[in-house]
Parts: sequence; structure tokens; C-alpha cells
Amino acid sequence: MIYQRMTRAIVFGLVAFPVAAATAGDLGFVRVEAKIEQGRAIVAFNGAQIGRGLILTCAHCFQSAGGRGAPVTVQVLAEGTWKPHRTVTGKVWCYDPKADCGLIRLDDPDAIGTAYVLAPRGTKVETGQIVYALRWRHASQDMSALRGQITRVNPFLGPPTIETTTTPQPGESGGPLILAERRQIVGVTSALHLELQRGIYCGLEPIYDLLDECGQTALVEAMR
Repeated sequence: MIYQRMTRAIVFGLVAFPVAAATAGDLGFVRVEAKIEQGRAIVAFNGAQIGRGLILTCAHCFQSAGGRGAPVTVQVLAEGTWKPHRTVTGKVWCYDPKADCGLIRLDDPDAIGTAYVLAPRGTKVETGQIVYALRWRHASQDMSALRGQITRVNPFLGPPTIETTTTPQPGESGGPLILAERRQIVGVTSALHLELQRGIYCGLEPIYDLLDECGQTALVEAMR
């Protein structure tokens, strides 16, 4: 069943799974932690579940975490507070370092009962459109939505990217970029352009290319 839920005055496209696990109150956005350097440090980043047990995030944090098959801890956020309220486990599955997008597979595919809708393949994004990104607030240990606007589409050579007025901060890599008018994910947080103070996001096309490569396109399209 596809439905929409009001969260902090912003409506996002959601899908609820009829699962047996106790997932009431879960927000489909997540906070991911992975140990690096033989466990002496931790890299933290954001993500969003886009299919049953499938977390969309960035690729550059995977490289720090140890690459394909590396274990990760996924903090599930509570719907009302946007704060972590429980943890589940998963593994780095597949990723594209050039486009900077990647996927995590949860060890229990039914661990999180809510997914966010990925925009259909070929969805057009244009300069001036309103978008939302995620802000991880370190002081309060919670997440909030950050409103912005698309400033350029594919401004660089290489894989498709989206530039916006939102400004990702350290620890916010991997979070989804949501197109306001469709309430659907169209990108993944990748970097901050320091000189222009603009956010840089992996575009939708590389995400679908990665889903094709991993054989998960049908799973994600079934969420709509």
C-alpha cells in the first residue's frame, strides 16, 4: 500500500511493508556507522531504504569502511523524533565509486518497515526546482529536512550530478535528495562545492545503473 505521511510539515513518498517485525514508528531514513582501520575509528553517514532491506547511500564512505561485504550498523530513526531509536545490521553490497552511489543489504530484509520511493527512471530535474536534503544535527543527535533549490544539472564532466543551494556538512554524505513536487528521491548526497557553497548530488541515472548491475531494479520499482 502506497501512502503519504506528514513528517515535520514535509510530505514524503512512503511505502509501508506488511511485515511481522515490530517496526511501528520507524522512519525510512537511516544513520549508518561502519568501523574503519581495524575498528579504531568509525565513519558515519546517512541513507534511505528504497526497497525491502535495501539502503541507498553514497560510495565514498564504503571505501573507508572496507569495501564490499564490510559490516555496518544501521541506526533506525523514529518517525516522530527523527532520532535513532534502535539498530539493525547490514553489509556493504555494491557501489559505484565514480558516480558515488551505493547500496547496503540489511541482514534481515524486514528489519525496517518503511521505504521511500525512488523517482521513476527518466524523471527530469531542472534548474529552479525545490528539493529537500537531510541535515544531521550532531548536538541533538537527530535529523531534519533542509529545503533548497536546484541550481545546475550535470555541471561537471562524468556521471550525472545535481547541484543545489543546500550545503552538506561532514557526516551527511549518503542522504537522499528529494524532489519536492514529486515527493520522491532523485539523488544521493555526495559533496560540498566549497568555492560556490553548493551541494553536489549523484543523479538518478547512475542510481538506476547500479540497481540494474545488482539486479534490484524490479524490487525498487515495485515500491511505487
